[in-house]
Amino acid sequence: MKCKEAHINFTQLLEESLTAELKAKVQQHIDSCNNCQEALAQLQSAYSLIEEEKKSEVNPFLLTRINQHIDEIIENKKGNVFSYKRILIPAFSTFALIIGMSFGIWFGIATANSQGDNTYAEIEMQSYLNDFQQEYLETAILTEQE
Repeated sequence: MKCKEAHINFTQLLEESLTAELKAKVQQHIDSCNNCQEALAQLQSAYSLIEEEKKSEVNPFLLTRINQHIDEIIENKKGNVFSYKRILIPAFSTFALIIGMSFGIWFGIATANSQGDNTYAEIEMQSYLNDFQQEYLETAILTEQE
């Protein structure tokens, strides 16, 4: 038997699902091959580690504590049917929103009244749209030259 054939049968050997004839052949090869002995030892250590993990016990009171905690949460929610947080947070948010909007409107009106009838944009646009101011200077210069 070659090493490759033996490696294929290692898992079945450890699970004891090989036939007696095949098991004897694999065992004979393992006894004569150092590489296969090391590979089988590594596989056996991996299997033993997996078996240890399967046997780890869970704290028996864990489920009881979790259920108790869930029951406490449910009882607290039943007792607090009228919660101030459920009312105060939306009320405060609405109040803050109204105050902010009122301040913005007031600030807009105050700045518009301080500038008089013309807003800043209108004042700036007048110089571009009103050519008479520039023409007055131009006509004065032209009339002096004549």
